[in-house]
Amino acid sequence: MPIYSLKEGYYLYHDVEFVLNQIGELYEVDVKDNTATAVSIMEIDKKNHFASPESKDRFNAIVPKIKALHTSMYHLLESIYRASDNKVFDTAAIEKRFPDFKHFRMLNNKIKHFNEADIDFIEVVLMDGTKSIIEIGCQYKIGESWDIKYYAQFIILFFEILKELNIVSFNND
Repeated sequence: MPIYSLKEGYYLYHDVEFVLNQIGELYEVDVKDNTATAVSIMEIDKKNHFASPESKDRFNAIVPKIKALHTSMYHLLESIYRASDNKVFDTAAIEKRFPDFKHFRMLNNKIKHFNEADIDFIEVVLMDGTKSIIEIGCQYKIGESWDIKYYAQFIILFFEILKELNIVSFNND
């Protein structure tokens, strides 16, 4: 009888593959000169204008996928850190090394706990020739300041952390 042991970090490679496939459904990730880039592949139907109700409906249908992806990525990182030799998921140390992790963590907490953080998803439409591409903007209000992170930044952050943890490598192939 096959066993997927939840006691062994070794089995997390299945989770890594699953999350990478989730990312691949929404973003194209490329590596050049040892740097990852992520570009949204979420399109608006060509027959609809980016400000149309259909565009709004498409955006609203994408948001649950982004929320699920986000919690999957966060959970996977936490599991990998806890399965490593030091068994610690030290968010302060990760934020020091990767400043965008603070926003990444805040969004996870908002999704998971529905807390009081002032975070919204906003639709950003990018024109690529004849295509209209949806990018997800994450708008944060912290104190009296506003900050926007594009979701592609979190995809890149995820890959950078996985690279540092020796889970993935950035080969140009």
